[in-house]
Amino acid sequence: MHEHVHGFFAGHDSRVHSFDRGPVQRVLPGFHVIEIDPGAKHGLFTYVSVGAGFSDEPGQSSLEFLVAAEQPSARHVELLAMTAHYHRTGERLDVGHTFPIGEPWLEGSTLEHMLVSVPYPYGPDLEVMDAGDYHVHIRQWFELASSR
Repeated sequence: MHEHVHGFFAGHDSRVHSFDRGPVQRVLPGFHVIEIDPGAKHGLFTYVSVGAGFSDEPGQSSLEFLVAAEQPSARHVELLAMTAHYHRTGERLDVGHTFPIGEPWLEGSTLEHMLVSVPYPYGPDLEVMDAGDYHVHIRQWFELASSR
């Protein structure tokens, strides 16, 4: 996964963030997030999960998740960990699914739900990773306003 993401974002600075709070490491040992700085491929900070959707089911594609943001924040890492945990223990997410996060995604926001989408701004070169028997689709989520 790292080779795929870093190959797509060649020339962008990046770093890896682990997330050890909450239950995600018990459910998905080794889960972490790659943070990619803005650059030639994309003008926003991009966060990509690693370890979110390793499938137990033969022949099923794995999913990883992505979020883009204007400013870097540990909150994006936390939200990807929440997404990965929800995907693994709750409803299996894919394009068109929405899910609540139980609080605003950023301080002062009314956006409390996520919509899962194809990562259109990045195109299929990032969206699909084929490595022999290991097939991954990356999904992006967008924030939605609360229905309250």
